[in-house]
Formats: sequence, C-alpha cells, structure tokens
Amino acid sequence: MAENERPNKPNYMDKKLLAAKKPESIFLHGYWAYKLGIVDRMVSDIRRRFSFNPTSDESLKVKVFLNELQQLTDSMWNFAFTLSPKLAASDFSPMRWREINDSPEMKLIYARRKVIAVIVPRHDEIGRLAMAVKIIGERMLKKKQTAPYEELESLSSEYAVITKKFADFMFGVARQINAGDDVRKRTNIKVAADTVGIAGA
Repeated sequence: MAENERPNKPNYMDKKLLAAKKPESIFLHGYWAYKLGIVDRMVSDIRRRFSFNPTSDESLKVKVFLNELQQLTDSMWNFAFTLSPKLAASDFSPMRWREINDSPEMKLIYARRKVIAVIVPRHDEIGRLAMAVKIIGERMLKKKQTAPYEELESLSSEYAVITKKFADFMFGVARQINAGDDVRKRTNIKVAADTVGIAGA
C-alpha cells in the first residue's frame, strides 16, 4: 500500500460479519433493524439531553420516556409469547434475551443475506425490544406459510396494532427531543396486515 493511500472502508457486509462476533448483536430484517437503530439513538439522545440536567421537570421526562418504552416492549413481548407458546410456558423473562439470541454460526449465515441487517444495541432496553421484534417476525413468517386463513387474519390484525404502537412511540419521542422533520419522516412506520416487511430470514 502506498504511503498516502488510505485503507478501504469496510462495507456493510464486512460490518455485519464483524457484528456477528458480538454476543449482543441481533440479526433481523433490514426494515426493522433500521427503525430499532433510530430508537436506540433516541434513547441515547434523550438521556444525554435530560439526565445531565437533572431538574425535577427534566427527570420526569426521562421517567415518562422509559415508562413508555417499557410499555411498548411489554406489548411486543406479549404478542411474541402469543406466537411462541413454548417460550411463554417456560416462564422466560425478556431480561434474559441474550440467552435466546442466535449462535455465532447462525449470525454468520444471516450476515451474508442481503435482506438481513444487524443492530448492536447500545442499551439493554433496545436489546429486549429488538429480540421481541425478531421473534414476532420469525413466527409470523412461519404462520404465513402454515396457518389457516382465519388465524393468520387475526394475527395480522394484532400485528398491525403493535406496529401502530411502535410508530406512535417513535413520533412521541421525536417530538419530545424536538427532532426535525427529517427525523420524523424516518420514524414513520407503515401499518399493514401483510407481514412481509417484518423481521425474519
């Protein structure tokens, strides 16, 4: 390499392969990885803005935000448990989300698929939320292939409800941190009964 030549920046595939080595990395459909990445950055932003100025009013905003995030995560996990009765019957706690994450070998397989992206959560709250989204995506794709029409129609309606909750949460946080119009556009999530766009391989 010439003295002044810069090494090539790693492309996204290289970044995914590197992320596969991290225990906390979560591989899922690119659409949701993108949205979850925005929420992860929002968590960092709202904590930075309000936690370093701990007036009573600002501290309350952080508490309200974290409570809304927990409510969203609970809704996601409730639906994930509906789709995965065995997991629900095991008294699994979402706090243990790393235990059901993909193996490093499986992550490497996912990393090579173009439609699959990766998120490496900076916050445990986002890890819990992302794992619920991943489970929902994988189970819904299987249901789409095997479930009777009536069951799939009911599940798709439930999916639309929690997707709307996700969108409402993101818009609410964007307003709370006074994000610009560009951020608000990027937080938009279409709500549809079709489950093609959700997480899964």
